[in-house]
Amino acid sequence: MGRRVATSRADAADALAVLRAARREPPASGPNHAAEAARDRATAIFRALDAGNDAFFVECLEEAAAGLDAPNWEDEADVCLAILDAIVGRRCPGAETVLERIAMHPHGTWLHGVVMVRMGRWDAARFAPIMRKAALTHPDEFVRALAAEELVIAGQATPAELDAFLADASHDMRIHVSRGLAERGNPDAIRRLAPIALYPQKDERWHEQANVLLRYLGVMPARGGSC
Repeated sequence: MGRRVATSRADAADALAVLRAARREPPASGPNHAAEAARDRATAIFRALDAGNDAFFVECLEEAAAGLDAPNWEDEADVCLAILDAIVGRRCPGAETVLERIAMHPHGTWLHGVVMVRMGRWDAARFAPIMRKAALTHPDEFVRALAAEELVIAGQATPAELDAFLADASHDMRIHVSRGLAERGNPDAIRRLAPIALYPQKDERWHEQANVLLRYLGVMPARGGSC
């Protein structure tokens, strides 16, 4: 029988404190197994807390998001990750503002990816304005690309936005949006990917990627390349 998961707010606060401490003392080399174990424990505790703690979850995430401005912002990014699954799984009310704050924050590219995916899977229509704002205005090209990809996968990008994304100067944007189109795999997606695959592009990797994606969709043979 596994060890019982503690389920009080004090337990949750203690788990986050342990996680922060583990993040501040990384090993000289290799993975930070102490931090990984602490994050797993914190995640389990937040998931086990009853629904009456929804506001507490959001407060904890707000505190961690505020810490993204600090020099040790990666410590708080790991804390955010430990809380996110509980918030998304519980569909906690009032989380939109803090999720937008994290999505638009200039730090934590890997965390942005997690947040974009969580918002898209939670309720893409509800969070489309946040993903759209990130896709259009975030200062980091990679974050813009991640946001646009989730917007496309969720079917929330307009035809005009799709045209703009595919014509964007950013290689990351074009690559991620093409992946999003392949994920949808509908006739419009195929129509947009076909000319990229069929005709040489200034961005050769994009051209090759479109071939691979269309082969994945069973539309045409690939000519090499990667996704």
